[in-house]
Amino acid sequence: MFNGVYPLRVEEDGELASMQPPLLHALPENLWRSESPETFAAVARDFLTSRRWQARFLAIWDATLAGLTVFAGFALSPAYGSDHPAGLVNSSILGTSVIFASWYVSFAFIWGLYDTDRLSRPMACVIPTGMAACCAVAATLGVQYVLFFSPTGRWIMALTWGLVLCMSLAMRVFLARLRRGVTKSIVFVGEDAETSREAVSRLCRESKDAKVIGCFYKNGKALSTQTRAVAGWDQVCSNHTSDMIVVQESCSPELMAEVMRVAHNGLTVTGLVAYFEHKFGRVPCDLIHSDWLLYANHHLHSPVARAVKRCMDVVCAGIGLMLTLPFWPVVALLIKITSAGPVFYRQERVGLHGDVFSIMKFRTMYENAEDPGAPQWAKPKDYRVTAIGKALRKTRFDEVPQFLNVLKGDMSFVGPRPERPEFVDDFRASIPHYDIRHLVKPGITGWAQIMYRYAAGELETKTKLSYDLFYVKNGTLLLDIEIVLRTTRALMNGAR
Repeated sequence: MFNGVYPLRVEEDGELASMQPPLLHALPENLWRSESPETFAAVARDFLTSRRWQARFLAIWDATLAGLTVFAGFALSPAYGSDHPAGLVNSSILGTSVIFASWYVSFAFIWGLYDTDRLSRPMACVIPTGMAACCAVAATLGVQYVLFFSPTGRWIMALTWGLVLCMSLAMRVFLARLRRGVTKSIVFVGEDAETSREAVSRLCRESKDAKVIGCFYKNGKALSTQTRAVAGWDQVCSNHTSDMIVVQESCSPELMAEVMRVAHNGLTVTGLVAYFEHKFGRVPCDLIHSDWLLYANHHLHSPVARAVKRCMDVVCAGIGLMLTLPFWPVVALLIKITSAGPVFYRQERVGLHGDVFSIMKFRTMYENAEDPGAPQWAKPKDYRVTAIGKALRKTRFDEVPQFLNVLKGDMSFVGPRPERPEFVDDFRASIPHYDIRHLVKPGITGWAQIMYRYAAGELETKTKLSYDLFYVKNGTLLLDIEIVLRTTRALMNGAR
C-alpha cells in the first residue's frame, strides 16, 4: 500500500518544506532495530518522555517519602529515639506520618512541584520544595494541636523537613539526568498528503521530546522527517523503527487494516486526538469529529458523581464565603471611594445546556465602561479598570461573589468559565464544536484557566476550548481537586 520515500525539511518555525524527491537509502538495519515495546527499555523510554506519568510518579514518591521521613525523624531525634518505650510503630507516629504526607503533597501541588515545565529543571524546585515542606510542617503541627493538644517536638519536625527536602530533590535530579537525550520516535499515518503535512507540522512544532521520523498516507507515497528516514512501510511493520504509530482518526478501512498489521507486531498505535489528550491535556477542536463525544469517559455525568460534585461545590463555596465575608465591607468601601457606581456588577453569561444566567462580581471597571449592545474584550492593561479593580483582578477577589452563584446551582466550583451570550453567538459560528463546553456546569476556576493564559480574542478562546474539551471528556473528581490546588498556586502568583 505504501511505497517511495519523499523527504521533508523542518524549518525554524516548525513548518515543513518539501525537498527534492529522490529515494532515500535506508540506514543499516542494526542501527534501527529496537527491542519489543514490552521490554524494560521501551517502558522506561515511554515513562521518561511522558511528563504526566513522571508527575504522578513524583506525587506517589513524595507521599511515601514524607510518611517515611516522619518515622526517620522520630528514630533520629535525641528526644525520642528508636529505643523509646513506645517504639516507632504506634498510632501517634502513624497518624503524624499520614497527616504530614497529605499536607506535603497538597502544598507540593500548590507550589508547582509537579508542573511539567519544572521536571526538566530540578534546581528550580529547591525553594518551592523547601516552602512546601515548611507549610506541611506548620499545617501538621496545627492539626495536632487542634485535635490532640500534643504537637510533635520541634527537633523531630526539623529532621523530617531536612530529610524530605533532600530526598525529594535527589529524585528530581535523578529523573532529570535520566531524561537527557531521551526522545520518542513517531510515525504518522494519514489519509492524504495535505492533512498529513499539516498534522506532521503540528507534531514537530509541539512535541519537544518526540521526533516524527516518517509520515505515510494513502495514495502510495510516503514522507520522511527530521533526523531519520523510513525506507518503507514494511520496515515499520517488521523492525520496530518507531516507538509509536500516530493515526489520523478519519482513515479509511483499508488504511486501518495496514495499521492493524503494525499493532499485531507489538507497536503502540494511537489516534492523533488521543495523542494530544495524553501528551498535552487538551483536545484541539479542529481535529475532532461529530462522534468524538461518544468515546468520552462521562465520569462527571453519573448520578453519584453529580451528587458528590454538588456536595463539594456547596462545601467549598460555603467555606469560601465564611473566609472572605469579613473582607467584603472593606472591598465595598474601597470600590465606592475610588469610583462612582454600584459595588456589585451583574452580567449575563451562558451556562449549562446553553441556559443564560446572571453572574455577580465586584465591580472593577468604571461605570458605563462599554456602550450598550457593544461588548468589548478585557485587555491586559485596560484603561477602563479602576485602581482597586486592578488589585481585585490580580488576586481574583472580584470573582468571590460567584460563590453565591455556586450555592444557587447556576455554577460549579470547577468547570469551564462562562462567556457572555454576545461572544458565544460569534464563537458558535466560527469555532467548531464550541457548544460541547456547555455540557457541564461553568465554574469559578477550570482546567483551561490553570493551563492557559487569559483569553482576549477568538484565537485564544479556540485554544482554551481545547482544554475545556479535555475536561468535558476526562473530567473526574480527582481532576477537580488537582484544579483547585493549582488554582491556589495561581492565586499566590497573582495570575489571572
